[in-house]
Amino acid sequence: MPPTVSSPTQCDRSRLASAAIVSPPDAGLFAGVTWMMHLRRDVWPRVDASLAQWQVEAEAIPDGHLRAQALASIAHKKFHCEGGAVYALFCRPAIDTLVPLIVALQTISDYLDCLSDRGDAHTFAELWQLHTALIDAVQPDAPVRTYYAHHCVDGGYLQRLVQTCQQCIRALPMLDLVGAPLLGLIEQYCMLQSTKHVHKDERERLLRDWAQSEVVHHPGIVWQEYAACAGSTLGWFALLALAADRTATEHARDALLVAYVPHVCALHILLDYVVDREEDELGGDLNFCAYYDDDAHVAMRLRAFVQRSHALVRTLPAAKLHAWIVDGLLALYLSDPKVRRQPWVRDVARNVVWRGGATRTALALIAKWKRWRSGRSALDMQAQAQP
Repeated sequence: MPPTVSSPTQCDRSRLASAAIVSPPDAGLFAGVTWMMHLRRDVWPRVDASLAQWQVEAEAIPDGHLRAQALASIAHKKFHCEGGAVYALFCRPAIDTLVPLIVALQTISDYLDCLSDRGDAHTFAELWQLHTALIDAVQPDAPVRTYYAHHCVDGGYLQRLVQTCQQCIRALPMLDLVGAPLLGLIEQYCMLQSTKHVHKDERERLLRDWAQSEVVHHPGIVWQEYAACAGSTLGWFALLALAADRTATEHARDALLVAYVPHVCALHILLDYVVDREEDELGGDLNFCAYYDDDAHVAMRLRAFVQRSHALVRTLPAAKLHAWIVDGLLALYLSDPKVRRQPWVRDVARNVVWRGGATRTALALIAKWKRWRSGRSALDMQAQAQP
């Protein structure tokens, strides 16, 4: 059974933050080093090559505003593609299909997120129309459409991203096995994004109504946790990697869905919101962690999600690699420089990451290095984006 929601009463914040220690990493340091070598040698160079191609495409977008948003999504969210492409390790013979597919699909998501955040679409209908690009991208026979509600000249950039996804996804031998649940996860993501970005006076009510209608299928999960789950792309990539494996079974698919939806996917986005909470409060942006009772309650729920995620991924084929990915999420988000500005998050990070064993510490150090490298690249790309 999923963990039940409980509200702390008169709890000591630092004690609860310290209690957010989870079971030690399952993968082992040697396996983690091996996977990291494969990432650096086989996966991330392909991510770089794919993103370089999309950067060239983005630079050719005629509309200055759309061009700036496309380039910003590549520059500032490259780590999303790098993280998503980790799933290519599950089926290395298909790496030349999986990496371009994951990069193109994640790039669509990041580009649309930038457009939505900047208010290019204001109503639910406009936002939904924009996000149908993702729905078409995972249906190989779907015709490409006009995704912008208003006249926007992107030179075919978004349509080419969709077509690239469709071309890659046709090559997956077990697509029929994962097609329906994959489309379902994509549609839930589109619903979340289309609801979350409407006018501030409407968004919370619409979001809560939608999420509460869905959370009834997941006992022990509250509405903001289901909404967080819907915002993750990890379930997509896990299913796509499974579709690349000719030996995949319905049992493996169903077990993967139980593990990822809602637990691993919700953990992914809740960590993101924990790190960005102070920034979101200053900017007036919606943050799911604001709907918990207090910081101690957030720490307790994070602990529950981490423990449940580890327990569930242990039942999957390639369980150690899934567990390593969960540890990578913790290391990536809780090593973010923004953590230092939030004392209770810093306490959680200290206990979960820096005292969480050699694997998490190593992953956190690698994440810091990658952030530094990505920051330099982003500055260069920003300069190129100037009209």
